Amino acid sequence: ADPTMQYVHPDVAGSWSASPPLEDATLGALDRYAVAMRDFTLAFHQAGARIALGTDANNPWVIPGFSVHEELRLLVLAGLTPDEALRAATVTAAEAISRPDLGTVAIGQRADLVLLSADPTVDVANFQARVGVMVGGDWYPEDELQGRLADVAALYATMRSAPRHPARFDGCQH
Repeated sequence: ADPTMQYVHPDVAGSWSASPPLEDATLGALDRYAVAMRDFTLAFHQAGARIALGTDANNPWVIPGFSVHEELRLLVLAGLTPDEALRAATVTAAEAISRPDLGTVAIGQRADLVLLSADPTVDVANFQARVGVMVGGDWYPEDELQGRLADVAALYATMRSAPRHPARFDGCQH
């Protein structure tokens, strides 16, 4: 039901859906685990540990790019301020991967920026109020980004509706 699933390649989505449904006991254990992780995150943060945002992009049901918004929300839910959550996604994440050219806005830094119409330090949900992005010095306005997303969704919708033939190999190039 997640609308961002339209941006997941059909083969990837199919592999995720092929897993058997989780039993109620497993779901309960996962809920308890999520609460424990939230509590650990806050405890580590209060103890002075540095928290870096990471998306685990190859995990099932974690959709690259979109999952960052969920991670920001979860960090705030754990007790970080919006500003602290944003630092975890920028400065601290760049430090964690030893990339001093990322994570801050300064002369000599890589020109990757997100321009927003609302202040994410007030509410991390404002991070979705995107006007456009600057990547490697090139500007992409929001309407172009939405167009690119629509193209991906249309391509994947076509792939999902096309008849699938089992792969075969008989020694010949196909």
